[in-house]
Amino acid sequence: MSEKMYCSDCLYDLQNLTSNKCPECGKRFMPNDISTYEITPSKPMHPLCFFIGSGLMALVIVWCLRSGGHLMMFVDIPSLLIVLGISLSGILMSSGLIKPIRAFIITLSGKRIYDVYEFEEYRKVMERGRNLAWSAGIIGMLVGLIAMLADLSDPSGIGAGLAVSLICPLYAAIIAELIFAQCDRFLVSRNQHMHRQHTKREPNLTKIAAAIILLAVIDTTFLIIASQNF
Repeated sequence: MSEKMYCSDCLYDLQNLTSNKCPECGKRFMPNDISTYEITPSKPMHPLCFFIGSGLMALVIVWCLRSGGHLMMFVDIPSLLIVLGISLSGILMSSGLIKPIRAFIITLSGKRIYDVYEFEEYRKVMERGRNLAWSAGIIGMLVGLIAMLADLSDPSGIGAGLAVSLICPLYAAIIAELIFAQCDRFLVSRNQHMHRQHTKREPNLTKIAAAIILLAVIDTTFLIIASQNF
């Protein structure tokens, strides 16, 4: 080969290749088919960057929570159980037990994947988990708002009830955007050779969930103001 080329699947250096088969992933190359080669490889992100970023992100979140008051005021076990329970049970219903476990193990280990079907299945696990977490946050918030609005006779408990109902969306945002979404992006960055495939993606409910939460908070605020005036 006159140019420095790489396998389009595993980015193996094909400069000194003497056969039509990649020694790294086993892909066969067709003569005069330039689509099987990559002139410039895309270097995958190192797994250490993911864990360093995760640690820094956790420190920033804890610092932000502590700066807003006592850290325990952001801890509500029932809300956490609602978000985690719905998210994990939804993943279990849609993807089974073994596939999600393997998806997290392979993602966190930084292992590269050479099977398109396997790569897409692992991505779907992360995308479904992200959407399920947001759905669980909305459900938990609505349950808390309904319980709060059912009894407005005690104005002193309205603020506390509203705060508890908003913890579910907070947990949902952390789990959906800082766990599932980041694992999905890390999976893609480690397997950019697979990400070039044109495959159907799961719908992203992030913007819809944020709009629903915002409308619910605004509506609840007006209801509380109206109830206090009358």
